[in-house]
Amino acid sequence: MSRIRYSAFLPLVALAVSFATSVFAAQPVAGANLPAVDFRKPAQSSGWRAVHDLAALQPTPAGLRAEITGADPYFHGPAMDFPEAMPLWLRLRLKSSAGGICQIFYFQKNSTEEKSLRFSVPRGEWHEARLRLPALGRGWHLRIDPPGQDGDCVFESLQFEERIILQSPAWPQPTRPKLGAGPVRLKSGGLELVHSRNALDGFEVQVDGQLMACGNNAALLGYVRNGRPRWIPFGRGTNVPVSVRSAQPGGSLTVEAAFTDHDAGHWKVTRTFTPTPDGNISVLARVVVDADRDVLYLPMFTLLPGLGSFGTNKTQALFAGVEYLENEPSSSTADLNAPASDRQVPDTLKLTLPLMVVSAADRYVGLTWKHDPG
Repeated sequence: MSRIRYSAFLPLVALAVSFATSVFAAQPVAGANLPAVDFRKPAQSSGWRAVHDLAALQPTPAGLRAEITGADPYFHGPAMDFPEAMPLWLRLRLKSSAGGICQIFYFQKNSTEEKSLRFSVPRGEWHEARLRLPALGRGWHLRIDPPGQDGDCVFESLQFEERIILQSPAWPQPTRPKLGAGPVRLKSGGLELVHSRNALDGFEVQVDGQLMACGNNAALLGYVRNGRPRWIPFGRGTNVPVSVRSAQPGGSLTVEAAFTDHDAGHWKVTRTFTPTPDGNISVLARVVVDADRDVLYLPMFTLLPGLGSFGTNKTQALFAGVEYLENEPSSSTADLNAPASDRQVPDTLKLTLPLMVVSAADRYVGLTWKHDPG
């Protein structure tokens, strides 16, 4: 079982969040008649040939050894056939004495940059890369450019797997939560959380009395089963027990929900809200499940600015490193064309700071976090 854990720190008058969850890496989906090469077996590596800035490739018990003799080393493999219309994963396991960038070209006649993939390889360690390939078909070759300009690189194995392209569900439309009678209130400076007593995401966030954000009462949980996505309501439903417990005045608020997925997996969600001395609210969210699950989408904690109040109107909004907005929609084509303009799920490598903030009605609400691998 693997764990992902986040802890959080926040600027003044904002909302902090930390996550802890148990998830499992997605298992490969086997495809029919997909090529595979075990370079440790000379019969399987015999069709691979050094082309440029490499000595002759040498079969070894550890794999196919490529000795680099110049600045632009690469070698070619034999033609391979793939099923039509099947997107692929490529897995390559290798060890480089120099480390650096490895590049793989896929081609039928001539290699081009447009049909190539790059990945980083650590120095002196076995490394397995998993790369996306489009559907190919019959008669495709690979060109492999080992990292570095000297030293050697040993290739142990090359495998292909079917890549299932997962489609987004029909996302339900969230609404302003119904707080019901006697909601629980947690205040920290000018920031206040108002939480329903019977709903996991039934809460509002107010700043100096102004409604600024709500929870997502239409959240979905996605996981993969037998290579196909499964979507279920996250922590809500007629048979989902929810408990909301508050500590002494000025203490924490704990919200718990338990539910069952389509494959008899039992989930438990726990969120603890705690006011901090600097006028913020820290949120610790934990999710556990009693069966192995390949998680596709897990909404540990969602904050929807403007829902039920200022809507899409805002003074400014920032997702550090990804997007800065004035009073305009996100994922617009003002500066980028599709698909680059679709910034709903950006690569985390593009984040310069773990920070999101929206300003409206002379107030702001923000979210920041710190990744803790422990």
